[in-house]
Amino acid sequence: MVPTTSFPDHELIADRPLTEDEELYKENIIDHYKHPRHFGRLGKYSCTHLEHNPLCGDRFQVYLSIDKENVTDVSFEGQGCAISMASMSLLSEKIMGMSIVEVRRLGPWDIFNLLGIKISHTRSKCALLSLKAVQQALALQQQSQQPLPQLLQQQTQQSTQQPLQQHRQPIQQPIPQPIPGERKTKKEEISWL
Repeated sequence: MVPTTSFPDHELIADRPLTEDEELYKENIIDHYKHPRHFGRLGKYSCTHLEHNPLCGDRFQVYLSIDKENVTDVSFEGQGCAISMASMSLLSEKIMGMSIVEVRRLGPWDIFNLLGIKISHTRSKCALLSLKAVQQALALQQQSQQPLPQLLQQQTQQSTQQPLQQHRQPIQQPIPQPIPGERKTKKEEISWL
């Protein structure tokens, strides 16, 4: 569902008044919030991932279509604040046609540069939710595309690198034999059990 609520101009996107240049970026953020690009579900996709921010409730399901090693199409569904929605919309435009390797190399500063304004520490999780969703979808896609023998080999290598835990059988202690002429109390007789 595309957000239909208006974004009041008096609300600050950052935690301080914006410069003139940042005001232009603010307008871009509001435009991407009100009219997100690539919003909806792809009919055919290679991988998908649902990511959410439990602190604020932002939630996005991203869909990626991959042909060989390039992102050929991208879309998303979900809801979020102006920063997270704009971030998802801007990122979806940026990664179209990029190689998977290039998308994996994207980092937080790439998202902050796309937004164009300084993001407060508390809003950075909102801004980075899109990147987390896309990169997690690619990671899951890579795992699903891995041939089974190679996957088993990796699992075997990981298990041999971890210390082995020995499964020991409990040692059965021999039943103590009484010494001739020695008398034991009942308590002493059953203490070995």
